[in-house]
Amino acid sequence: MRVVVQNQKGGVGKTTTVRNLASALLAQGLAKSVVLADLDPQAHLSTMVPIQGTGNTAADWLVGQPVQPAAVEDEIGLSLLPSAEEMPLPVSDLAVPHGDWMIVDTAPGWSDLTVAMCRWADLVLCPLEPDFLGLSGVARLHERFTQHKIAHDKLRFLLCRFSGRLNLHRDVHSRLSARFGAPQLLDVTISNSIRISESAGFGRSVLDHAPDSPCAAEYSALARALAQSPPDNRERSVA
Repeated sequence: MRVVVQNQKGGVGKTTTVRNLASALLAQGLAKSVVLADLDPQAHLSTMVPIQGTGNTAADWLVGQPVQPAAVEDEIGLSLLPSAEEMPLPVSDLAVPHGDWMIVDTAPGWSDLTVAMCRWADLVLCPLEPDFLGLSGVARLHERFTQHKIAHDKLRFLLCRFSGRLNLHRDVHSRLSARFGAPQLLDVTISNSIRISESAGFGRSVLDHAPDSPCAAEYSALARALAQSPPDNRERSVA
């Protein structure tokens, strides 16, 4: 499974979702190996995930070089292609290196690289906050997919920092549900939790740092939801 995590807006939980989704897939036996790729020059994912030694970068992978991702410390089956300062456009036959799942963290915004990766992906996961800006971003993303003729059925929306006690959050959820419904709007929501921030500071997933927390259960539910709902159309070309 090839998952690209993308939102044109920053600070919505994108990198946190990449990190914890990977651990949830492995912990539940939904994947034997997961490769992470950090395509954001800000390198937040590369900073968050401690690796053993050094390996190739995500830029090496994009240009089609044979790559060996670096193993993530204390997490069997997880590896990382860290960020580089310059991210080239990918070759047309981009392959998954040494993993049965690959999760790609993209930079905020929209670029030719974003277009290529969304075409390459089996699923495009869009984390967003439940507010007006989040709704606006969803509309823009749909427009981009239409403009570039990317299959809409591969989109999945994930509400992050969600609280069912807040009227605004419930209203945003209701609007998204009315417009998209399942499977595009995931039933899973990720709550706002200090445990998530703590785990990132320790270089661990929230499932490892706080396994009994609600957010650990939520990321586990996210992993199951994505594993059970692959899209019908799978584009492989990045041309």
